[in-house]
Amino acid sequence: MEDIWYINSRNQKLNLTQWPYQIADNDLLSFAWSYSSQSNAGMNGGKILSFTRGITTKHLMITIAADTPQQYYDAINQLNDLTGLDIMNVTPGRLQWGNQYMTCYMYGSSAQTGWNMDALQMDKDFSVVSPYPFWITERTYEFPAGAGEYADGGRYAIQYPRRYANSMTESYLVNESPYDTQFRMSIYGPVREPLVMINGCRYYVNIQLETDEYLEIDSRNGTIYKTRVDGEKENCFHLREMDNAVFTPISSGKNRINWSGKFRFDLTLFEERSEPRWQ
Repeated sequence: MEDIWYINSRNQKLNLTQWPYQIADNDLLSFAWSYSSQSNAGMNGGKILSFTRGITTKHLMITIAADTPQQYYDAINQLNDLTGLDIMNVTPGRLQWGNQYMTCYMYGSSAQTGWNMDALQMDKDFSVVSPYPFWITERTYEFPAGAGEYADGGRYAIQYPRRYANSMTESYLVNESPYDTQFRMSIYGPVREPLVMINGCRYYVNIQLETDEYLEIDSRNGTIYKTRVDGEKENCFHLREMDNAVFTPISSGKNRINWSGKFRFDLTLFEERSEPRWQ
């Protein structure tokens, strides 16, 4: 079984499957979709119109145990401090299971059970809420300037790039998810008016990026930001093409990628699942 970590919004980590912590009980694998429906007038049954997933709560019981009183108190305090930081900042942490994660807050704890001061052991049942209750696997594909022709699984194959009469370079990536996926596209300067075509769909922003600047298009949040050399972020949402094609999810399976080849960009796909992929 993969280790399960809690990683807070400052990237501070606790392994919840190694002492002094051990997950005792949880419902992390449970899920349910909500649905909207329409009844058949004057008849039995009806029609399901859509499915959605809203904010979801779960529980996570953690046993805390140690050999000395000081180690015991430190473990209790550290768990509360790391999870409480996300509450105070209203910025979610994540439960990380192998290479998959779910964003969440550990926002409450019931009365302790199994509290044995002599044995230095306690069970704490935490309440967990996820604003986006999916287990996510990130896969990043790299497209260096001048490179093609096939990108696969977080790396790229350097082959002779295919150049066409329209001065576009062609590459491919395979989206391993069975579903169309949301993405984050990072485009690195220097480049003027960068355009990436994916299966003929235009991902275009009317902007100029200098050396060491980059642009991020995030389809999940519907945002476009430029990060300047000094680290300041600039909202560039208004510079997109107005048909919003720039946020079109990436299709499952093989995708054709075309761009000028004069700039590099990365494409991170977010595979979303109701429960972690078994592996």
